[in-house]
Amino acid sequence: MSNRSFLTLRVEGMTCERCACHVTQALKAVPGVEDVQIGAWRVGLATVVAGPDVTDRALLEAVQRSGYHGVVVERRELEPTRTVPSSKHRDYDLMTIGGGSAAFAAAIKAAELGVTVAIVEKDTIGGTCVNIGCVPSKTLIKAAELCYHSAYPQFEGLTACPSPSNWQRVVQQKDELVAALRQGKYVDVAAVYPTITILKGDATLLGGRQVRVNGTVYEPEKIVVAIGSSPWAPPIPGLHEAGFLTSEQALNLEALPASLIIIGGGSIGLEFAQLLPDSVSKSWCWKADHMWRERRNRRSGKHSFVTSKRRRFGSARTSQSVRSSVEMEATSCTPRPTESRRSAGLIACWLRLGAARTRAGSDWKTPESH
Repeated sequence: MSNRSFLTLRVEGMTCERCACHVTQALKAVPGVEDVQIGAWRVGLATVVAGPDVTDRALLEAVQRSGYHGVVVERRELEPTRTVPSSKHRDYDLMTIGGGSAAFAAAIKAAELGVTVAIVEKDTIGGTCVNIGCVPSKTLIKAAELCYHSAYPQFEGLTACPSPSNWQRVVQQKDELVAALRQGKYVDVAAVYPTITILKGDATLLGGRQVRVNGTVYEPEKIVVAIGSSPWAPPIPGLHEAGFLTSEQALNLEALPASLIIIGGGSIGLEFAQLLPDSVSKSWCWKADHMWRERRNRRSGKHSFVTSKRRRFGSARTSQSVRSSVEMEATSCTPRPTESRRSAGLIACWLRLGAARTRAGSDWKTPESH
């Protein structure tokens, strides 16, 4: 191997920040190791930049000598096997507008090919998956699963546990995990590449190849627009008057609602229905039967998976699927089936029908969009 490598290690046995410091020192003591980062000991991941002569065994033995157990999760080359010519008289060879996973993938590949890159992000680095998507949702789903198994033990002689008493702390733990993974998987990774620069602020396309960020005008050779999407609210009568939660807001609830209506019966709606403990009464609403049938037919096995999940977490006991139109009243959310009317009272409405193609208040603007 002729190039420097970027490695990710899973370290088992750490119980505090001092443990992380011991592992960091042990790995840095290995000849040829250039940099070591451990975002948070709870996550148990260490990233290492090492020279060509550093072996996996040398790193794992260093972790073992410090009193812990390590496993190499990933190893990949940092230096390019080929390069592209750098653009002269340009601020950057590539500029990505947006700082999510797509932008980072483009930036890292470009840096490995030897070019200079700028990532422009006005909000939080990391994009949807780590901040408001896969990572936080799966974390809360795991918490809800543990809560369900505690409330419905398999042994009749065991007393069922009560509903969560401090959901706010559960959300805080989710935020701690998100912050650690964002640091380890995005910020620390970008720091490994000296040709990648992160610019915080709005990007305005000025025409040609000019981009203004925080009052400074840049002229990159290439521009990648990767600004993501945002939750979309359909024009349902009374929706804004009654109030609703988007999927982003639902991940940060400080207290659990007594009941909940989820508008949208797709995979994301079903996933978020599992996110809250079974103590929350939930109802699904979607408009037409054929939408469900088409979705089920397109994705083989999806219907059986959803059914098993609903049974597993007990949602079937508290959920009512209403295939109909939905109207919103000023003080409540009321699904209106064809033949009957069910009122959910004063509840939180969680809207998850889809996402707009671009974010509201996005990272980029054109001169006409101010």
